[in-house]
Amino acid sequence: MADRGFNIRHLLLPKKATLNIPSFSHGKALSLKAVQRSRKIATVRILSGVVPLKLRYSLNQITVIVAVLCNLQDRLA
Repeated sequence: MADRGFNIRHLLLPKKATLNIPSFSHGKALSLKAVQRSRKIATVRILSGVVPLKLRYSLNQITVIVAVLCNLQDRLA
């Protein structure tokens, strides 16, 4: 899962992994299905705020734990 702009699908394909990113509008209105999918992705974000500076040395471990938790969840679509 990533925010818009992370175009790394080509890196994930050899690992048989998928990437879930919100839909792009490209200046046009999104379809109802695209809006619903984007909202569903947005609701499962784990790290959605600022990480306090005192956790900077633990950030790598936090990232690993978040990745493991994400990988244990069911697919979004």
